[in-house]
Amino acid sequence: MTVAAVMTYLAQAYIKKIEGAKKSKDSEVKVQASEQAFEKFSKQNGESLTPSFSETPSRPYKTVRQKRKALSLTIRRAVFEKAQHCCEYTHPLTGKRCGSEFQLQIDHVRPLACGGSDEIKNLRAL
Repeated sequence: MTVAAVMTYLAQAYIKKIEGAKKSKDSEVKVQASEQAFEKFSKQNGESLTPSFSETPSRPYKTVRQKRKALSLTIRRAVFEKAQHCCEYTHPLTGKRCGSEFQLQIDHVRPLACGGSDEIKNLRAL
């Protein structure tokens, strides 16, 4: 069964539900006419507008994702020492530092996706 046939069936079922049986007969004629026009167009151009799902694409899609390496223990320790084992978040308006010591994590000031690095000067404890 093609995608066009499924779409035709769904359209007819929807029209029957919304408009009733009398109007759907008129719409079936319109749908069949549009389906015939579609087939005529496909034959003229030698291609189908709805490729089948069994066909494999000419160029497979590849996602290039590099696995990030974990920060070394020496770098983590240096970041925590720099932060005095406290959260380094500062409020933008008041300038007050958080100072929490609970469940600290390492954060990049400039994210790796935006060109940041894993150097100590680009890392902070949050």
